[in-house]
Amino acid sequence: MPENLTTVLRFSIIGSNAKNIEAIKTAFSEIPLRIILTQTYYSAKSFIASSIDMDAIDFIVTDQVSFIEMEEQESKITVPLIIFIDDAFDLQPLHNVVFDTMRLPFNLKKIEKTVKKIEIIKKHFEAKISNHNHDNTVTGNGSKTFLIKKGKEFQLINTDDITLFYTDNKLTFAYNSNGSKFIIQSTLIELESQLSSKSFFRANRQSLINRKYINKIKQLDEGRFEIIIDAVDSLHIDINQQKFSRLKEWIENN
Repeated sequence: MPENLTTVLRFSIIGSNAKNIEAIKTAFSEIPLRIILTQTYYSAKSFIASSIDMDAIDFIVTDQVSFIEMEEQESKITVPLIIFIDDAFDLQPLHNVVFDTMRLPFNLKKIEKTVKKIEIIKKHFEAKISNHNHDNTVTGNGSKTFLIKKGKEFQLINTDDITLFYTDNKLTFAYNSNGSKFIIQSTLIELESQLSSKSFFRANRQSLINRKYINKIKQLDEGRFEIIIDAVDSLHIDINQQKFSRLKEWIENN
């Protein structure tokens, strides 16, 4: 038997009915690997309507009916997708994220092998980020100074004075403590690798926020929250329940 995963993998299930959901749950619970089910969606429509945080999961498992529905809606999925099928069919718009297809009935050995492959890919990605982080360390506390051009002048801005970074139309911007906005020649992934994880939190795919300037967190409705940043009253950051739980844990442990 292959050794257990050395890291925990998190996944979501999308099923066309409760019977499919339970069958998939049972199959994944029977393989000897460290994986956690974070969310189930009874039909692809509920998944499409949700604001799932792709950063919070490592892969998605779906049945054939739900996959076809996602194809028709051209859903945006950025994590590996495992599909359970009962016959051959052509993969269309989502084919680039389909990591593996499995025929029914469930083959537990194949499921285990597929999940192990996903773990290897995740480890490889994390190793690249770690090496990038090591090569780009600026100071021991993860502080960094940016040289910003404003008109004919250049200004020095330290990350301690930046309330948040965010991306828009493939550009990265920074807000300083007085509300001024600047273009930064770095991606959010690059900034994450350079800055202190105790000071900055990736709120969503567009925002990297400075703990120092978090004013309050407001619940908008069931499963949706809004982060209010000091000095940036016009830019509130929306997050879902999963990201709020991670933010709460980050604040309490740092």
